[in-house]
Amino acid sequence: MARTETFADAVFLLFLGPLVQRLKKLVRWLVPPCFGAMLAAGDALHAEMDVGAQTRVGEVVLETDAAGAEPFGRIGGMAIAADERVWVLDRQASTVYLIDTAGDLAATRGREGDGPGELRGPSSLTLAADRLWVMSSNARRIDVLPAGDVGAPARVRLRLAEYSAPGRPATAYTRPIVLRGGRSALVTVRRHYRDYRRNVILALEYDLAGSVLRELAHPQVPDRYLDYGIVLHLPTSRGTMPLRQGMPFGAGYWVVRNSRGGWAEVFGTEYDIAVHSIDGLQTHRIVRSEVEGPPLTAEERRERDDKFAFHRRWAESSGGTISIEGVSDSWPPVEWIVFDAEDRLWVALTPATGDEWAEADVYSPDGIPAFRARWPAGIDLRHGAMRGAAGWGVRQGAMDEDLLVFLRFRVEG
Repeated sequence: MARTETFADAVFLLFLGPLVQRLKKLVRWLVPPCFGAMLAAGDALHAEMDVGAQTRVGEVVLETDAAGAEPFGRIGGMAIAADERVWVLDRQASTVYLIDTAGDLAATRGREGDGPGELRGPSSLTLAADRLWVMSSNARRIDVLPAGDVGAPARVRLRLAEYSAPGRPATAYTRPIVLRGGRSALVTVRRHYRDYRRNVILALEYDLAGSVLRELAHPQVPDRYLDYGIVLHLPTSRGTMPLRQGMPFGAGYWVVRNSRGGWAEVFGTEYDIAVHSIDGLQTHRIVRSEVEGPPLTAEERRERDDKFAFHRRWAESSGGTISIEGVSDSWPPVEWIVFDAEDRLWVALTPATGDEWAEADVYSPDGIPAFRARWPAGIDLRHGAMRGAAGWGVRQGAMDEDLLVFLRFRVEG
């Protein structure tokens, strides 16, 4: 069972038509399916309902290693269009390709360079307002390319100097979120410090001239994640420096934004996802406390313990110390989360080693369970290029090459 909590300012209950009451204080209801119609605009609404009542299985329709005659280098982003064609960002080629559902190359945008319509170090891609928004983290800019036949390329220079720590330039990362009908873009920026625990994450909305319109709410990495895994405390000329190594076979901390600028966050050790509006207000929370990750194999436990021993020796040889937090003999329950092109939230469950299928719980934009998705293991859908029953993903080939995969999700049975 999944528990969904929805938060608002007031709650109106309608039963058989008439308005019966208005609740101004925090309320919490268990809502059976036959209770009646419900309009939520208030503090907290709590409901339990089945997840995965309908399962949709992703069947591989096509797989290709090239855009026309050009083999893919490294796929850094994807965006599915309304007609199910997909824009694919090739980071190595600094080019965006439009691939149709037959696997044919339909259009090309960009090339390596600094001129109009050219890309430098592209890292992520967004399709919005009939334009392609390509983040170039190293060049600190967003290149805006026309997705259709009309329009000229543009460039948004990200002014980051005032958000940087002394001697440590701030960096922009993640894909841009396009707001105001294409007149601005929300960018996530990290302010770096020598001690990573002091790092600050900012959400800045830029206009097309590169000016910051406003700073928006964004969650900071929680202390329980910073303490999680292996942390070396090494002596330096300026004192002890923490060096985080993460946890072998451990959990990640995920923050993903939808097309409206709201976000969902999860620390993968628990199936507990908080969803917020662009203003930082929690709108709902999705909890499945019964979900557990698969157990580590004996080989995985040995590999984990060997890494612990290696880092202990490293710390001792450097005259430092080591801390290890969150040791578990199981994988985390949540592998990743992402919003798709329709703002549905996909919560991927961690598969056991050797599983032939990957699975995700899919929720509607208001947090209601929609369906359970299942597709062949090894196909990565983390780019969020899913719409309706269609989905595009990436699989690694035998020579570690990137393969573009098109899936069609059909109701099981």
